[in-house]
Amino acid sequence: MTTSFSTQAVRLRDCRESDLEFVLEAEHDAAEFVCNWSRDRHLDAVKSLDCDHLVVQSVFDDRLLGFVMLSGITDPDKSINLKRIVITDPGKGYGRAVLRRIMARVFNEYGAHRLWLDVRTQNVWAQTLYESEGFIREGVFRECDKVGDHYESLIIMSILEDEFRHL
Repeated sequence: MTTSFSTQAVRLRDCRESDLEFVLEAEHDAAEFVCNWSRDRHLDAVKSLDCDHLVVQSVFDDRLLGFVMLSGITDPDKSINLKRIVITDPGKGYGRAVLRRIMARVFNEYGAHRLWLDVRTQNVWAQTLYESEGFIREGVFRECDKVGDHYESLIIMSILEDEFRHL
């Protein structure tokens, strides 16, 4: 699937404390697909050396389009977790552009060996995006995520550096 948006349509920048209200609102709106964190937990991630807490901006008008969280930046095994990606204006190619930027950052800047993520089983749209960008399904964590009064399963996916280099 191609999109009219290139990775040049978005930029990533470090999340600032002043961005957290936007982050919390975006996360709340995406609660069907991601768990919601407190402001303090996000602030801890912003300050952590092991996390990259980033906001997504349009290069055209600096509008905030979402946020991304990576963890495991200092992992000696060079395995980085795409903890969260939330796009507030879906269906326009921003998610794909952000994912491509994140993969380039993880493998080119951080020298990672592996980028992995988990995605809820009902989030078929995201699974399709990840697979189209080279991610491989590794397995399922069955009913490991408590959401309200029920449990949901998570699909584990990853892409290795060599696979990224051959896309």
